[in-house]
Amino acid sequence: MKYKCWKKLALGITNQNYLTANNLFVRYSLPDTTFYLDHHNEIKVLEALKNVSWTIPIVDYGFEANNFYLVSPYLTNSTTINTNNLTPNLLKQASNLIKNLWAVKIANPVIFDPEQFLNNFKSKIKTPLVDLTSYEKTIDYQKLVTPAKDLVLCHNDLNPGNFLIHHDKMYLIDFEYAMYNDRLFDIGSFISETLTKPEDITLWLTFFDLNRQEKEKLAAWINYQNILWIYWATYMYQERQNRVFYDIVRAKYQKLKQEGQLF
Repeated sequence: MKYKCWKKLALGITNQNYLTANNLFVRYSLPDTTFYLDHHNEIKVLEALKNVSWTIPIVDYGFEANNFYLVSPYLTNSTTINTNNLTPNLLKQASNLIKNLWAVKIANPVIFDPEQFLNNFKSKIKTPLVDLTSYEKTIDYQKLVTPAKDLVLCHNDLNPGNFLIHHDKMYLIDFEYAMYNDRLFDIGSFISETLTKPEDITLWLTFFDLNRQEKEKLAAWINYQNILWIYWATYMYQERQNRVFYDIVRAKYQKLKQEGQLF
């Protein structure tokens, strides 16, 4: 490794994360993620964000053998958004961070293709853990199409761990999946990955002023995301045999079996 790491951190589930003796956070990718994570695009996003105050500054990044590494300051005693400490103020801060990201412009951006992205995982799976045949038929890709003029830079992975809180300030981090996409994908991603209480979902939606048609499309995106992340977690479980990925499959599958999301 380029960086002499002091200890491995129990953070995240996709990458290997380390702390150096001089308090730097080092993230190393693993080879089984290279087919779906475009780190050259991530670099482009990071360069576009290098002067903003609402994400953690990047010290260094690059490639070492088959690994992409990313280095940033380690914020001691930081916390993340989670279902135990969510408040209206935190939800508002999170919505503002996402809107800040949407406002960032990138030349010649990579555009998210939902059908291709899902099929990439599907093609890699040798033994499915659950049968998604009937659920996949509910995906209406035509309904998910977004005019090019309405595409924005989206995070595309708004799980609680990607909202870092340090000294009462919230930061948006980890842009591995960031691409131009429909903003409804991010709105839905936060609902699907972070929110569990109906009252929190209701409040969250007030920050975006969606009309009925947009709410219907939002529900379609959440349905797609549940199926997508089941395929992702199935692939990751196949490659690593880590129980956490199996648990994600079961949790997302339970969500699919529930009645469709309505807003």
